[in-house]
Amino acid sequence: MVINKQGVSKKEFKDFYNIDYQKINSFSRGKEISPKEHYDIAVNSMRPVAKLLKPYLKKEWRVMDIGAATGEFLDLIKDHVAYCLGVETNDSYCQFMQKKLGIDATSEDYFALEFDDKFDLIVINATIDHMYNSLAVLDKIAFDLKPGGMIYIQTPNDDQALRKFLPEPSRRAFETFMYQKPHYLSFSMETLKKALKQSGFKIVEQFSRHDYTLKNFLHWYYIGKPQKEMHEAKMEGEFFTGDDDFSTDMNQLLNDTNQSFHNLLEKHMAGELICAIAVK
Repeated sequence: MVINKQGVSKKEFKDFYNIDYQKINSFSRGKEISPKEHYDIAVNSMRPVAKLLKPYLKKEWRVMDIGAATGEFLDLIKDHVAYCLGVETNDSYCQFMQKKLGIDATSEDYFALEFDDKFDLIVINATIDHMYNSLAVLDKIAFDLKPGGMIYIQTPNDDQALRKFLPEPSRRAFETFMYQKPHYLSFSMETLKKALKQSGFKIVEQFSRHDYTLKNFLHWYYIGKPQKEMHEAKMEGEFFTGDDDFSTDMNQLLNDTNQSFHNLLEKHMAGELICAIAVK
């Protein structure tokens, strides 16, 4: 799905992600948070990805993360590989990776980067939809990988339940929230598979992920708005705040239901993210 045909200049792109995007999409919605605050929240979302990929990793591998944010994924796997590089347009996030995590990082345009040594694994997490010439990104990733190298990609799911199964006007409100500047393309699993194949990749594994809670889904369903704090939508699923037996039992019931909700989304490829592991 094409969202934005026009594109924006490199300066507009850089300014947006260094200033406006942090206010719009920060984990504490409406205000900018520090790189450390971002890391502390975002690292929880990357733990399942690190767990998934660790069995593939080798000590001699070189790994690059495109759209690395504050380096959460690289920090989780850096002790298992030889070298990590984070590519991230936000300058303060790059400085955090370099100074606090000891990870090489650059805010240069990925298309302008050239490497003497190719990579064994390139990760691109919820980033390709933000990059102009999104399909050309996959071609460059294929070029930057060693023969037999691996890509892990996850990107917002065009067929996610929040987009397909909300009542109106909540569905339209979610689409407005989801497809904002500067997003260029949105993928379904079918279109992602075609794009990867076009760039010479063979898919090893494909699945859907959903980091948000059932409570967040119901918030959108009935109110048509996101929860105020993004990290609450991902981590806090309790409805009852009391410590009495009824509240405790109800929260346990709802937590069990939340797990069933995630299993259902994964079964139907309807989570917020579609994910693929593919080899060159």
